[in-house]
Amino acid sequence: MSRPGRRPKPAAGRPAAGRVSPRPDRARPGRGGPPGRGATPEPVPLERGRSFGVLAGLFLFSGGFAVAAVDLFVWGFTRPPYLVAVTVGFVGIGVAGFFLNRGTVPRPEEALWSPTGFRALTRAVGWPATPVMAAFYALVAVGVVGNFIVPLFFRR
Repeated sequence: MSRPGRRPKPAAGRPAAGRVSPRPDRARPGRGGPPGRGATPEPVPLERGRSFGVLAGLFLFSGGFAVAAVDLFVWGFTRPPYLVAVTVGFVGIGVAGFFLNRGTVPRPEEALWSPTGFRALTRAVGWPATPVMAAFYALVAVGVVGNFIVPLFFRR
C-alpha cells in the first residue's frame, strides 16, 4: 500500500518514470547471459602472425640455450658457437616479447609457457598443441640441465 500523494516504488533495476537510476546497469560488456550469472566469455583468438612470431621467439629461446648446453657439455665455455647459441636464445626472448605486445587482440593473461598459453598460440597457428608443448619443454629441459646442472656438478 502506498500513501496518498506518493508514487509507488519502481520494480528492482528499473528507474521510476522520468528519473534516471543512480545505479549503473549490472550487466558487464562481453559476458553472456543475464547479469549476475557466472557466464564466462569465449576467449578471443589471437592473430595468426602474432602467434607465429611468439612461438618462433619461444623456440629460438629454447633452441638456442639447448644448442649452447650441448656445446658446453661437449667442448666447454669459451667457444664461439656457445656464445652464438646463447645470443640466439636471448634474441628469441626479445622476438617473443616483440610479437606478444603487437596486435589488436589483447594478449592472453596466462603465462606463454603454460599449457593454456600454448593452446591459445597453437590454436591460432593451426598446429597441434601437445607436440609443440612437448618439443618446447624438451628443449628447455636440455638447456637447463646442460647450462646449469652439469656445470654445477661436473666441473672440468
